[in-house]
Amino acid sequence: MTDAPDPGFPDLTPPGFSRSVDHGRVQSLHYPDGTIRVRHECHRPRDGRTLIHAPTLTIPGHVVVSTDPVTITPSFLCSDCGMHGFLTDGVWRDC
Repeated sequence: MTDAPDPGFPDLTPPGFSRSVDHGRVQSLHYPDGTIRVRHECHRPRDGRTLIHAPTLTIPGHVVVSTDPVTITPSFLCSDCGMHGFLTDGVWRDC
């Protein structure tokens, strides 16, 4: 996914991020206030819609071990679509 997602999907990503890092299936979006979001194509089973979604990491639930390369622990789970994986050494790995 690039900074400009597929225009066919609604994009719910909040604007204002200062840095975007591509990790394959997801991007980490870094905001000036320290917020980090995980942007991805969210295929929601509850309504069958696909959209671009960028949930905020739950802090203190998640720990940012490194921002270059990006490493976040523990694993990330999207509550809308169930996408689940690890972001380690700048690489996304599905669970």
